Amino acid sequence: MSKRYSISLLLLIGSVVFGCSYGPKKPADLPKLYPVEVSVKFGGKAIEDVKVSLIPVDKSKWSAAGATNSKGIARLSTSFAFSGAPTGRYIIAFSKNQATGTAEDAFTVESEIPLKYGVAQSKETIEIKPQSNKLTFNLDGGGEKKVVKEPTNTGRMPKAM
Repeated sequence: MSKRYSISLLLLIGSVVFGCSYGPKKPADLPKLYPVEVSVKFGGKAIEDVKVSLIPVDKSKWSAAGATNSKGIARLSTSFAFSGAPTGRYIIAFSKNQATGTAEDAFTVESEIPLKYGVAQSKETIEIKPQSNKLTFNLDGGGEKKVVKEPTNTGRMPKAM
């Protein structure tokens, strides 16, 4: 391979790799974000796969969310892509649900933590400050169930006998 060809190929690859931006473009109106780390315990123990949501009290469009890891820690992001959250007051909500049943039958969602912590019911508020924010929550209760879908066979062929 000629030296000129090799240099041209390297320049082309470099311009493609370094010229492309990674991830979504930050919206122009996105405020400054501050790190938010939430530690969640249930019955005194770290709990994994809990969705943590911040809903702005002032009804602004910028919410934040994340899920706990095996150590019970969630690092929150705004718009699912940008680490941290804007300053302000938020309702904080927690959910960890497991669906049981089948599509053929009604299925039930079992909440492993109380529904009082959910997005629709939570009354817990926090404030995100212009600093690194580390919060700890100890949740209690759980085992609540509710049916979220009734069985339907609309538009389906009957099963063969």
